[in-house]
Amino acid sequence: GGGGCFVTTAVVDVIGESDCGPTLTKLRHLRDSYTAHNNRGAVRIKIYYDVAPQIVQKINSLNNPKAIWTSIHNDWINPIAKLIDAGNYKKADTLYADMVMSLSWKYLMNDLNAQQRRQLFLHTFKIHKV
Repeated sequence: GGGGCFVTTAVVDVIGESDCGPTLTKLRHLRDSYTAHNNRGAVRIKIYYDVAPQIVQKINSLNNPKAIWTSIHNDWINPIAKLIDAGNYKKADTLYADMVMSLSWKYLMNDLNAQQRRQLFLHTFKIHKV
């Protein structure tokens, strides 16, 4: 990983799982063994490292961050972890990209510059064209 606090780290923190617990271990494995090598993954990881700390900061500045992180766990992270368990890396990877896009649109649209918005949109669009 890189510096900064990222989405899954914030989620496991709220649900009481450690940094080296099963959820983060699975998602790191997905990133390192699948995403980094497929479907423009290196570029998407770079975009994620750019926007994720901003997503975390924004959510934590709201008045109900715990509820938001819990719902991100239930709606995104848990289903992604289950896909990884089932060996469905492609679908897990796509769902993760969708999560980043969705959270970026929801929490950062007003804060991202035009180039960041364009990158986010293009790379999410391209992942679904494959």
